[in-house]
Parts: sequence; C-alpha cells; structure tokens
Amino acid sequence: MKKIALTLAALLCAYGACAAMTAKTNWTQRWPWSTTVDIDFTLSGGTKCDVAVTATFTTNGVAGTLDLERAGVKGDLWELEPGVYHLTWDPAAAGLDVAALKDFAVQVTPVEDAANVRKWLVVSLSDGAWEYAAAEPDGGWNQDEYKQGKMVFRRIPAGKFTAGIKEEEKEYLDSENEKSNGYYVQQKTMEITHDYYIAIFKTTTAQRARLLDASSTEVSKNPAVSPIIYYPHLRGSNDVDHIDWPTTRFRVKEGCVVDTFRARCGNRFWIDLPTNAQWEKAARAGTDTLWYNGGTTETSYSDCTNLVVQIGRTRLEEGVNQYSLVAVGSYLGNSYGLYDLVGSRPEYVLDRFVDQNTIAAETVDPIGPTSGTRRILRGQHCQDNHGLRYYTVSAIQLEMVDNLAKDTYQSFRFAIHLRPPRSFGGKWE
Repeated sequence: MKKIALTLAALLCAYGACAAMTAKTNWTQRWPWSTTVDIDFTLSGGTKCDVAVTATFTTNGVAGTLDLERAGVKGDLWELEPGVYHLTWDPAAAGLDVAALKDFAVQVTPVEDAANVRKWLVVSLSDGAWEYAAAEPDGGWNQDEYKQGKMVFRRIPAGKFTAGIKEEEKEYLDSENEKSNGYYVQQKTMEITHDYYIAIFKTTTAQRARLLDASSTEVSKNPAVSPIIYYPHLRGSNDVDHIDWPTTRFRVKEGCVVDTFRARCGNRFWIDLPTNAQWEKAARAGTDTLWYNGGTTETSYSDCTNLVVQIGRTRLEEGVNQYSLVAVGSYLGNSYGLYDLVGSRPEYVLDRFVDQNTIAAETVDPIGPTSGTRRILRGQHCQDNHGLRYYTVSAIQLEMVDNLAKDTYQSFRFAIHLRPPRSFGGKWE
C-alpha cells in the first residue's frame, strides 16, 4: 500500500447542552517500512466529547468498515476537549491483509451525547470484548449473566456533588445512637471534572474466577460477593511491589487482579478501583439528604436506620449472614442503577485514610493523601455506622496479607477511568 494522506470532515455532534463539536482527520501510513497508521485529528467547537474511529476499505472487491477502537487503536478516545490529538493503529496486528486493502481511509467522528449514548459499558470477562449501550436490556441488568461471565459499568457524569455531613446532623445521629461514630466527614461541595465508569455490582466469586481463569467453570455460577480478597492481591503492595497510590498513580503489580482485567481487555481501558470521591458521587446519585432514602433529621430515626428493609432486599438465602455472603443484587439499585452500595460488605477504594480533615481537604478530583498505613473502606452495613449512609468511612490496614485469617471480608467494585485526575497533570503515568 502506498503512502497516503487524507483529510476528512467529520459529522457534527451535540454534547449535552454544549455547542456541536467537529473533527478534522489526517492519517498517514508508514509504508513501506511499517504498516502502522498515524491518525491526527483536531476537535473544535463544543466542550467535551468521545470520539469513534473507523476505517473504510475494499478487499477482494468487497467494501468494509472497521471500528478501530475494537481493532486496537492506541490513544485517548473519551472526554476529549477541543484540541489536537494523535492515535496510532496497526492493521497488520489487527489481522488484516494490508497489501490487499484498497480505497483505505480513516475517519474520526465525535460521539453525540456520549453520557447517554454510552451510558452503559458491558465487558465479557472471558475474552475482553465490550459493547456500549444506551438503555438497559429487557429484564434489566439484575440477571445472572451480568454477575458471572460479564461485568456491567455505568457511566457517571462529571460535575459537582454534596459530600459529607452537617454538624447538626452529626449531633442528631450521636444523640439518637448514644455514641459517636468517629468517622464523619464534614459536609462540602466536591467536583469530579470528567465522566467515569463504575461497576453496578460488587465483584462476585464467579466474576473473579473468570477473570483469573478465562475458562473457569468451577464457581462460574456463584453470584455471591467474592469472599477472599485483600488489597495487595488487587493492585500490589507498597512494601513488596512498590505499588503506592497515588505516588505510583495507576501502576499496578504485574499479574494482579487489576492487571489481569486490563490485559483481558487489550489494555484498552484504565481499569482500577474508584477513588473515594468517585465512589461517593456514584453512590449518592444526585441526592444530598441525610439519609439514603431521602430522610432528614425530622424523619423518625427508627424509620431510617432499618434501611435493609427500606431499600428492599430481593434475595436472601436461609442461614446466610446478611452482611457477608448474600447474593449480589439483593439490594435495589440507586437512581444510577448501582446495586448493594449499602447493607453488605464494605468496599475498597483507592484512597488512603489519615484523618477526617485530610479527607475533606481536597474538593476537585481528590486522590487522597500520599502517606498512611490504612485504606478507606466505603459502603458499610448498619451495625456501627449509624445506618446506611455515605458520609462515613472506615479504614483497614493497607498491607494486610490475609483478610480471611483476620475475619475481615472486604469487597470491591471496578471503575474505568476515562481521564487521569487533574493533579496527575493530564498524564496516566
């Protein structure tokens, strides 16, 4: 194939209430010394959008179109602001007979209203294939196939949200419960500046088994929360592996659970745990009231603390501890469609825990402190956390080697980070 350069004008798109975004695309193949294609595009107008990248060609007299995101294009495709961007793609690595391609061209197209068009992301855990979806399937996501061989993510829109608790609410809870929780976070307005995805379910035993062994069938139908997990197993440890969020950013230990998931998806996504702020924004789903169910200090305390019943358990096996091995999806989802955020095992997030003031200090894309030996846990059950709410955290030793031996069964749900936090300077590494 001879060296070709072509400029294509992409379709206009609307991104929410913003002005339309346009894209101009230039592409060049490094032929004959390489099959790699360099794709440069300029976005203008609007504020932010995702992009779709497609190649059109003719082979053996048949015209074809290829989604380059699925074919291994390298570079950022999500939450892009106006500016100049560069992608690379190797058609030979994608399995195409480069010499046989004719009428070859590449086009970058802004994705209209990406927060809704790509509201859901469904990933196959066996082969890493994925699909975007704008709506839930018939019967919803709370079905076994989405807790076993697949994982569903919900796109959480960027923006400000209310976190923490007011002083008068803290006093009310301490008075009603006759003891102080000790882990309150002062109420504040926080902001996440980019969209991100978060799993709608805690990771199940079946999903973890499928991740670690794509052909696993031994526990492939177990919908309970994965019971044997500790933080170093998820990402790696500071003491042994020199993995130290946020100092080492999104780097993880080779072969750990997060690394395995990334590799399964062809390293297309920055898969990791959510930050503390991302978890809370997703959990609150736009609410700013004292109680998970919208109650205030004027609402009967007893009416609000029994939220295990309030939010509607849908599945409970006889003899199963309600806070541990209950099936995922047993508690109804919030308005974002996220299940089991409260009433079950607490979940790991990326941030370290030092004290409440440190947690409250950052307000824009917070990533947590750079030192400390404990990790924040979110989504407590109601025993010692004044009921089921989001303004409290608890902490656990970071370098724990065996949670099972210590009788601490933590859970986790994955997130997909579309852009690096602002404090990382716009870079992943």
